[in-house]
Amino acid sequence: WKLLTKKGELRYCVTSLKLYPDKGILEGSFIDITDRKLAEGNLHKSESRYRRLFETAQDGILILDAETGKIVDVNPFLIDILCYSKEQLIEKTIWDIGFFKDIIANRDNFLELQQKEYVRYEDLPLETASGQIVEVEFVSNVYFVDNQKVIQCNIRDITDRKKAEKAAYESENRYALTLAAVNDGIWDWNVSNGSAFFSASYYMMLGYEDREFPATYVNWRLIVNPEDIDRVEYELQKSINTGKGFDIDLRMKKKDGEWLWVSTRGKAIEFDAERKALRMVGTLSDITERKLAEHNIKSLLEEKEIILKEVHHRIKNNMNTIKSLLALQANNSREPAAVDTLNDAENRIQSMMVLYDKLYQSPNVNEMPVKNYLPSLVDQIISNFPNSKVVRIDKNIDDFILDSKRLTTLGILINELLTNAMKYAFQDRANGLITVTASLKGNQVSIIIQDNGVGVPESVNVEKSTGFGLQLVGMLTKQLRGSIRMESENGTRFILEFEK
Repeated sequence: WKLLTKKGELRYCVTSLKLYPDKGILEGSFIDITDRKLAEGNLHKSESRYRRLFETAQDGILILDAETGKIVDVNPFLIDILCYSKEQLIEKTIWDIGFFKDIIANRDNFLELQQKEYVRYEDLPLETASGQIVEVEFVSNVYFVDNQKVIQCNIRDITDRKKAEKAAYESENRYALTLAAVNDGIWDWNVSNGSAFFSASYYMMLGYEDREFPATYVNWRLIVNPEDIDRVEYELQKSINTGKGFDIDLRMKKKDGEWLWVSTRGKAIEFDAERKALRMVGTLSDITERKLAEHNIKSLLEEKEIILKEVHHRIKNNMNTIKSLLALQANNSREPAAVDTLNDAENRIQSMMVLYDKLYQSPNVNEMPVKNYLPSLVDQIISNFPNSKVVRIDKNIDDFILDSKRLTTLGILINELLTNAMKYAFQDRANGLITVTASLKGNQVSIIIQDNGVGVPESVNVEKSTGFGLQLVGMLTKQLRGSIRMESENGTRFILEFEK
């Protein structure tokens, strides 16, 4: 019966009645069974909940009779794994099915093991109805249901997990072998609290035993060279703020006090809401030998530069001696033709001296900007002539680079053309104009020497000239693998062209 109390509470009760006909009365008693009914309801709910879990679980569940090993129940998930139907499994023993051959081939041993409260097998091979081998994790518990002792076996398919673990192991092992082969150290830095991890090879590189000192940012900073720390921390902070990787060379102190050149590379792998780095990982490489080699190469290059400059200086001095001897010989000569020849030779030496002077002062003795050389050369050549003050020079020199070998050839060639102009273009004239142009278009160099003088006879030709000056111009043009042509209109124009 359901009874409602005065307070409105619902109670369950059992009524026992007895009829006395002769007396015409009915006697009875009421027993309150509310607690029992509630317990039965809870048990029903619990069983329903368990059944739902049993049916929907994503692990296989197998219920066995603990005494016989017969299968009492099996959930749908395990049926899918085993490829058996439920009817094929119920009331059969696991030995009849035989899908745990390797572990439970001996019935007595298996049942004896199940007397323990908890049994676990890992990496257990399970053979399905189709003959496929599936790797599973097997866990069993013993308990009682309606006074019947049963074994609940939870079976989890770990095939995919094992494949992933194998792949991860192979990847980690490959990475570890690679790092071991190149002797790199590994670091992992928590930017927010300064804690870190240094690999054994990291410590070894610095001459320490593994974990000989605590891996923290503070301890790392103590062994960085003071001359490097500001630069390194600037790069680290920039990497933290931007999230971009970094590659820094620095010096770190080994346990024995020796300074070790290292290269550390790293990048952020965890970020805060503003994309600032919270955690960074990277490697440490010993580059001491490379740095020593770079230093030796740098020293050799500096030594080579010094030697080359010294050679150029000595050549310039020797040229100056030759120039002085030619000037002295010209002053002592009484033949006008010989004096002119000696003066021309002196001017040619002078044009080479201008180049060597520029190369001596240049950081690169193998090449030079044309703009640094030709203006000085032109001024030097013009100053050698008595009419230099009445001849105006216009210089239009583009800024491009030529190697010193071709600059030497070009300097002598320009000397010849300017000398001819100063000697012959302005005879019986009060003034004159010479324009020097040097330009680069694509890969083609163009040099133009133009004057507004009297011009030259049409019979004069660079290729067929008998004069030494123009013959020299022709030979120098061939050395440049270029071409030169002469135009006579409102003076004389020489156009030299060659490839850069």
